[in-house]
Amino acid sequence: LVISFSCQKKTEKTPGETLAYITTEINDQKGYDEESYPLGLFTKEYYQQEADFAQKKIQELNTIEKNQLSESDQISLDLQLFILQEKVDRYKFESYLIPLLSDAGFHNDLIYQVKPLTNYDQVKKYISTLGTIPQFVDQHLILLREGLSKGISQPKVIFKGYESSYNKHIVDTIENSFFYSPFKKLPNDLTNTQKDSIRIIAKQILTDSVIPQFKKIKAFFETEYLPNTKEQIGVSKIPNGTAYYQNRINYYTTSTQYNAEKIHAIGLKEVARIKKEMLAIIKETNFLGNFSEFVSFLRTDQQCYAK
Repeated sequence: LVISFSCQKKTEKTPGETLAYITTEINDQKGYDEESYPLGLFTKEYYQQEADFAQKKIQELNTIEKNQLSESDQISLDLQLFILQEKVDRYKFESYLIPLLSDAGFHNDLIYQVKPLTNYDQVKKYISTLGTIPQFVDQHLILLREGLSKGISQPKVIFKGYESSYNKHIVDTIENSFFYSPFKKLPNDLTNTQKDSIRIIAKQILTDSVIPQFKKIKAFFETEYLPNTKEQIGVSKIPNGTAYYQNRINYYTTSTQYNAEKIHAIGLKEVARIKKEMLAIIKETNFLGNFSEFVSFLRTDQQCYAK
């Protein structure tokens, strides 16, 4: 009896194939169930999960021999690493605890859910999404409260007039709510009876789940956040703020060769260069006046504006 064994050598992936495989894994990663959380998931545990996954993929990508990739794949590799590192840094510096800006905030993002409804499925989905706003708000208030307790918050000075961001959604008449506007023009293929039923449900959802949440945001912001947020301006004033400031410099310049002093010096140099060119123009045009008067002329004279 003769037994023969056949051994087939396992084919190793090329660096390009490895990159493609890891990229697919990254793209297929689902951090939460979108049906359960149509507005997204915003919890500390979620951000940690995202950071852990990103760190794992960074380690895998760093095993790829970059010099054996095509130019296009090298760019793809750098971009993937850049995006993944941002997820790691967001958790490390706890920037997710500040979902507010001077001109925006988590609650402002809700308006992007308001779109024309062209079929019944869109109607159902929109109604369902409105019903999850309390969950969305509660998640963010938990983060904001933790941020306050840790001294990670926005400076009080930036919130002048901020009350308009939520007050405009606290209405006495449901039909005046921006979130009700899609229900004013429902799909033509729905019967009048269906439209009436949808509007009844919509009004109830707005009464129970939407308007009360903006009242909750108002109460939280005016009685908890604003009175307790920091007076000092500048991100360097928060815990680990100096390191985070440098991290933001690295992120927005996509480089590690700059610091605040270098960027400030570049700014001063550019201002001097531009002013020198402007002074040359003033001389060339025989403008009768000083630099400040020339700037005023540019801002006010109609011939300086496109028509």
